[in-house]
Amino acid sequence: TLQNVNRWREQMGLAKIGQEALEGAVRKIEAGGVQVALVDYPQVGDGSFAATLTGKVNAAGTVVDITILIVGFRKGNVSAAVGTAHSAGSIPTSELTPLVDLVLQRISANQ
Repeated sequence: TLQNVNRWREQMGLAKIGQEALEGAVRKIEAGGVQVALVDYPQVGDGSFAATLTGKVNAAGTVVDITILIVGFRKGNVSAAVGTAHSAGSIPTSELTPLVDLVLQRISANQ
């Protein structure tokens, strides 16, 4: 998680943090065998959050490990979320940056 947070911070032009600072920035929840890690995330639009969901999914009898990364944000009176899913492992937030940028452009064009 520290590596992901520092990658996100670097992408947003922020300094890296250490393990102690991370403990104050990350909140973990477990529900139904799925771990959810809420991460303090630099603001996108008028407010944002990022979360990873990690667990096992039963897909037609085949159990697979999966990780989902979601970035949710608000711009004016519009709320949006973009996400991606992979087999278990780390997902670089840079994968979602083009989608976040596209959504923000479309919101701005329609306001």
